[in-house]
Amino acid sequence: MKVLKFGGSSVANTENIKQVLSIVAKTSKKSKVTVVVSAFGKTTNNLIAGANSALVDIKAAKETLETIKKLHFQVIDDLVKSNKNEVVEAVTSLFNRLQSIYEGVFLLQELSDKTLAKVCSFGERLSSYIIANAAKETLNATHKDSRDLISTNDDYLNAQVNFKITNKNIADFFDENKHQVILLGGFISSNIAGETTTLGRGGSDFSASIYAAAVDADELLI
Repeated sequence: MKVLKFGGSSVANTENIKQVLSIVAKTSKKSKVTVVVSAFGKTTNNLIAGANSALVDIKAAKETLETIKKLHFQVIDDLVKSNKNEVVEAVTSLFNRLQSIYEGVFLLQELSDKTLAKVCSFGERLSSYIIANAAKETLNATHKDSRDLISTNDDYLNAQVNFKITNKNIADFFDENKHQVILLGGFISSNIAGETTTLGRGGSDFSASIYAAAVDADELLI
């Protein structure tokens, strides 16, 4: 198995994502492939900016949210054909949840590390889900939420990995998986209580390394 990791610039727009899918398709002809992706372009920065804006101006936060939504729905429109309605519905639901979090920040006038970690997680949750569904158009691909596999402590923004639990989760999942390509979001994880945590900036590279080590990958390309 090979583990490929693609950063934000590699998945910044439709054309770049097409190149990523081409690389994945070529690689998957020779072996199973695990693909770890970052959030689209500057999405994480925009998510954080929106959360900070929500503390003082919910209208500004919603405007930032619209910018983020525009990019994601454009990629869906460009690359997802066979199950577009399902993907649009799922992504719309995620954005509705994100808007609710922004509104909660505005009403409470509080932005905790726990809430910010949840906000930041939407970038990888969205990108990995959308790219997985784009990959399904031509590849035997599936999506898995990294929060189900990477277990950490309660340091929400710079979490420390519990490798005993994490390695077992990953091994069990990969043993059962029959797909040729698995798409996962980097950076995101969860604590024992199931609350969203993140692995810190640059965490997507760390996520890819975690998967490569746990499955004894033939190659890790970052």
